[in-house]
Amino acid sequence: MNKRIESLQALRGIAAILVMLFHYRFYLRGQDESGTTIWDALFGWGIIGVDIFFIISGFIMVYTTQNYTQCLFSTKRFLINRAIRILPMYYIGLLITFLLSGAMSTFHYPEKVQNL
Repeated sequence: MNKRIESLQALRGIAAILVMLFHYRFYLRGQDESGTTIWDALFGWGIIGVDIFFIISGFIMVYTTQNYTQCLFSTKRFLINRAIRILPMYYIGLLITFLLSGAMSTFHYPEKVQNL
């Protein structure tokens, strides 16, 4: 009964892209902090992607676990499987972000990194 709902997966992907474009608009407009730019008009509404993403993700988690029995072992097994699936990519992404942030950021913070 737990088949993938492809349309929801696609909508979740679109929501993630909307959030990415919302953040990317700051790079597109550069240092111009005054007023609304075309990028704000095009991508400013992308913040709703966060709400869409979390609502769909919550539904999918309930949908995929609806056949689990209500015991501690099932819950523990679900959380372990989830961590095994998510955490490796999380840490890889975190490492890549940390390594690239100095090269791509307009905000330089070498003294802050040295004080860690």
